Amino acid sequence: MVGLGMLFILLTGAGLWYHWRGTLVEQRWLLWIFVFAVLGPYAANQLGWVTAEVGRQPWTVQGLLRTDQSFSTNLGAGEVLASLVGFGVIYLLLFLVWVLVLNDKIQHGPEPVTLPAGTRREDLVEAASRRVREERFSMTESRGREAKPGGGDREGSEDDEPGEASSDEPRDREG
Repeated sequence: MVGLGMLFILLTGAGLWYHWRGTLVEQRWLLWIFVFAVLGPYAANQLGWVTAEVGRQPWTVQGLLRTDQSFSTNLGAGEVLASLVGFGVIYLLLFLVWVLVLNDKIQHGPEPVTLPAGTRREDLVEAASRRVREERFSMTESRGREAKPGGGDREGSEDDEPGEASSDEPRDREG
């Protein structure tokens, strides 16, 4: 469990390093490790549980109750079997529901994207590619207009009255 945790820290560090250098998407070997590393936390959880249970032997309660004494005389083997089968059936049903819901989501597919009026797909692609190249680029910035020094690049919206400052600009507070 601890070893897998250290491996996750190492993988995260490597991913951050390559991301900082801008070459993460080129490291296909690391991306494939990330795909399969998803199983690691499950393995770490189970291995930690087994380690804890095996490590407590021969005690159920340290110094008070040994494992050879910690069984119920009031519970028969059939009841234990019925309990285990019952839990198995419940988990099987939950798994089947999960598979059905997941399959429905996959068959339905993603919801269609509707673009606001006046937006062209080419503009979105250009804005996204510029955002990758320039950190401070705003995807809401209008084409052909320079950003104002104060940070607001709006010159006024359609809702503003003529001569009235837009909501991005500070208003004069003369008394």
